[in-house]
Amino acid sequence: MSVFYGIDCVNKLNLSKKQETTVYFNQKTKHEIIDCDMYVYLDGPSINFGTLIYGKIVSIATWNEFKSFREIINGRRDNVIEIGIGTNIHHRQKGYAVSNVVALCEFILKIKAVDLVYACTQDDNICSQKTMESAGMFLMSEDEIYERNCRK
Repeated sequence: MSVFYGIDCVNKLNLSKKQETTVYFNQKTKHEIIDCDMYVYLDGPSINFGTLIYGKIVSIATWNEFKSFREIINGRRDNVIEIGIGTNIHHRQKGYAVSNVVALCEFILKIKAVDLVYACTQDDNICSQKTMESAGMFLMSEDEIYERNCRK
């Protein structure tokens, strides 16, 4: 069963969790420097924040279905978007994913691209749930996400 966490306001983010090792990168980043299972999802347009350790990106938070900035500026936007999170198994439990989620959500909410950013995980994935909670995201039902997405 899936569990959903969302965030709808920059002020709710736990900005103190951002780390200096968190960097912005895009789909043009060479795959050789990405040491994380999520690199396969970075083939299209994407906005990503990752943790750079010794020249390798070891943790990623990504939004890979975004509209162009021109479309966002001109008012074409989604109400709700989903982000993805992934961390190399050898770099977990260090706060990297939380830092990346905070940086990505802050970026998305500040450009006002959406009303709600959410992430989905399995109900038995306690680590991902703790990551989202530490970033400031709150537990939501799938129905709440659907209702927000249908708002005009």
